[in-house]
Amino acid sequence: IMALGKIKADTLEHSTAGALDTQYVVNGSAKVTIAANDDAVLFKSFNVSSGVDEATGDYKYNLTNAITTTTAENCVTACALGYENIIRVKTADATTSVLDLHSMNTSGSSANGWHAAAIHGDLA
Repeated sequence: IMALGKIKADTLEHSTAGALDTQYVVNGSAKVTIAANDDAVLFKSFNVSSGVDEATGDYKYNLTNAITTTTAENCVTACALGYENIIRVKTADATTSVLDLHSMNTSGSSANGWHAAAIHGDLA
């Protein structure tokens, strides 16, 4: 029988590069990451249970674990992968457990495209 254990540490220390408070690592880590194709099929993700392609350039992602405030109230970084599209958060549809993204081409029209996003915030 294998027992599960815990490692408790307030500080991480490197032999030559100094020390870092573990709270800095926890607070600075993305709580959600998404990399998906133009059909909202996830090929890499963290804390995301599913993706839905709702319409041209409209993607909705369901989070496995909710965050404390709506996804629009957190630092969300999003980008197009291999396209000249612009990705933005649809704030009207944002909740604590759903990230809704809109992809547009440089003319401002909705456009499909591979995309990635990350949310920095606190888990509920």
